[in-house]
Amino acid sequence: SQHRFIPANIHIQGEFTMTHARFVYVHLQPDKIDNAIALFRHTILPATQEQTGFQGARLLVDRTSAQGVIVTLWESEAAMHATEASGYLGEQLAKLGELFSAPPTRAAYELAISV
Repeated sequence: SQHRFIPANIHIQGEFTMTHARFVYVHLQPDKIDNAIALFRHTILPATQEQTGFQGARLLVDRTSAQGVIVTLWESEAAMHATEASGYLGEQLAKLGELFSAPPTRAAYELAISV
């Protein structure tokens, strides 16, 4: 396969432009993983898609450890942080709150290389 390295802020035809990603690390109750997936798919994701600058999302889970990572992709750092400042991020995490076994933690990253 052919790999392409592109600067983070360059738009390639047919692909999205994103420069920042937020990772939310979650610990779920083991018997609530499927509930969390359904809630993310049917409630949180549609609402997140309406946010300005949203470029994509991923939910990754490890069923053995009951841990997961929610990754959201944003066109800019400002768009990503706006969801925190507006209270939107907290509202969405609260929807999952009863499924957590521990409080979530967050980290934000700038895209350095895209392959």
